[in-house]
Amino acid sequence: INVEELNVFEDGTVVSPALLKEAGIIKNQLDGVKVLGNGKLEKKLNVKAHKFSETAKKAIEKEYEIFSKKFDGYFASDNELLSAVNNYILQKKGKQIRPIMALLAAKCLGDVNDSSYDGATAIEMLHTASLIHDDIVDEADSRRGQKSVNNIWQNKVSVLVGDYLLSQALNVASQTNSLEIIKSICSVGKKLTDGELIQLYNSKNRTFNEEIYYNVIKKKTAVLFSTACFIGAKNEYLAGIS
Repeated sequence: INVEELNVFEDGTVVSPALLKEAGIIKNQLDGVKVLGNGKLEKKLNVKAHKFSETAKKAIEKEYEIFSKKFDGYFASDNELLSAVNNYILQKKGKQIRPIMALLAAKCLGDVNDSSYDGATAIEMLHTASLIHDDIVDEADSRRGQKSVNNIWQNKVSVLVGDYLLSQALNVASQTNSLEIIKSICSVGKKLTDGELIQLYNSKNRTFNEEIYYNVIKKKTAVLFSTACFIGAKNEYLAGIS
């Protein structure tokens, strides 16, 4: 794959010239993989993801409301600085597709239980922590339409808040009382970091092969979705045999 033939967006989305042509948008030139592509297409892709999120929520409307309250509750802290940063993060929580998929998987197999909510919360908290750390690595100044955490509180605070959310994700995962789910969350953390390092190592290369490309998107994106579905399904399975 020739990097100059791809458009790479701020959220890590990589788009081929064929898709750009289909969307009727002229390809921008890249300087390695750090330069952003056309914002119009990024917005179009985000709109599609938002539509999926809103449609999926209708199938789990009650369950999603319960999840949201639990998720927000785990961000509460008596640490003044941490509380300020966490409240800021909660202002823009994104589409939350990963916990939605976990809840859908659980509901497809039966009723959504407490472990389902904890598992969904854990995977989304881990994702949130990874975004904070990614913004530090990428020196990004915005996230989800507002200033990034590192832009406001600088890198030291951002690293520590990301570490805190990662630890909290593992803490919440432990409340499922499932060793397999805890292991899956730990595995995701390792793969996210591995994928980011591979991407960083290859970011200055003008070309990279297809195997590397798929390895990066598998470890940075796909593994979160697959684990979310596993967590939802596994919780319901465990509830059925307990």
